[in-house]
Amino acid sequence: MSQPSGVKATRQRFNVYIGWIGVVIGALLAVAGAFSHSGRPMLYFGAAFAALSFCVMARPSLRFTADAVIVSNVVREVTLPWEGISHTDSRGSLVIHDNDGGRTTVWAIGSQKARSDRDMQTSGAAGSWRPEPGSLVELPTSSRALREALNAETVDNPTGTPSGKSVRFLPLPTALMVLAVVCVVVGILA
Repeated sequence: MSQPSGVKATRQRFNVYIGWIGVVIGALLAVAGAFSHSGRPMLYFGAAFAALSFCVMARPSLRFTADAVIVSNVVREVTLPWEGISHTDSRGSLVIHDNDGGRTTVWAIGSQKARSDRDMQTSGAAGSWRPEPGSLVELPTSSRALREALNAETVDNPTGTPSGKSVRFLPLPTALMVLAVVCVVVGILA
């Protein structure tokens, strides 16, 4: 899916690298299992591992536009308008709270990084960093800096206003997750 102009994606690079390594390892296992008579279950387990690695590690992202924050997790994409965000925290992973009392966990900012960033001092994250339409900006790279910047952006949001949150399930990641489950079941039964 192409990103509209003015959208900058934020991901934890380590997760993305590990995810793509998992995709390659899973593909290699699937190919090896396809050509081996005794390793037939490896075909299915490899395919499942590749699909899960992509959906859980490589694909999740956090994107920002002038109008909204877009969280892409495993099989769905959540769009939160700026005025509908109440605050964020990062006790484990980065969590965005909306005005309706809902929470959206950001899988792109892993829990280990969120915990370590909570305990470290991060310089200069506060202030407005919402992108102008049609431009890209340099976003904070740590979850603590992201949390502080999001909180700085949403501090004046009126409470009680509807969040305007929208959720949509994405067909490709959903199909990959179904494929992974089917492959695991077939691999176990094979």
